[in-house]
Amino acid sequence: MEKLPRPEAVCTRCRAYTREVQSINQRCPNHVGGKRCQGVFRSALGESDWEECPTCQTTGRDGNGICARCEGFGWNFVIPASNCSQSLSEISESLPICPV
Repeated sequence: MEKLPRPEAVCTRCRAYTREVQSINQRCPNHVGGKRCQGVFRSALGESDWEECPTCQTTGRDGNGICARCEGFGWNFVIPASNCSQSLSEISESLPICPV
């Protein structure tokens, strides 16, 4: 199987990933708890922002179909060690806003 490309952005609230660069700085379309997510996709374009999923080796699939660990993206967002005491929303809010 082919390795999947890295995602381009991560949602500031639900932590969803996207590979669509045009989604950066746009509101997340996902629904959480029956309501539309209030998050915004923030740029995560750096190589150090992502690690290859060790379960599926970046294919997005495991023996049972879609990889549960990376939700089929093949990559996992890396939370910088310096931010370990912050909540996910605080970390996501600090991601850079990139002009598109």
